[in-house]
Amino acid sequence: MTRPLLPLKAGAIIFTLLWTAWMMWWGGSFSSASVVILALCGAAVGYLWYRAMRWQFERMGMLPLVRMIPQGLPDPGSCPGRSASSAVRRRAGTRNRERISC
Repeated sequence: MTRPLLPLKAGAIIFTLLWTAWMMWWGGSFSSASVVILALCGAAVGYLWYRAMRWQFERMGMLPLVRMIPQGLPDPGSCPGRSASSAVRRRAGTRNRERISC
């Protein structure tokens, strides 16, 4: 985990637990099917909350903008006719944070 995102991830976990507990209490049914469904829904809600807050905080400049890009591609400044911003792509599953181009 990166340090700037640690409080956001902890907040998402707490939000997930509180939301799930509230939905169980509000629903009043504690059958095993209800608990499993609410746990799955709570995980989805927590993940969506995390993604929305991360997007908003990056947009407001409160988090560093990190783009995940593929490895082994040249510097974007070396491509004529192509801007550096159009060359940056996000690729899940990689840890390389270099800029890319053509």
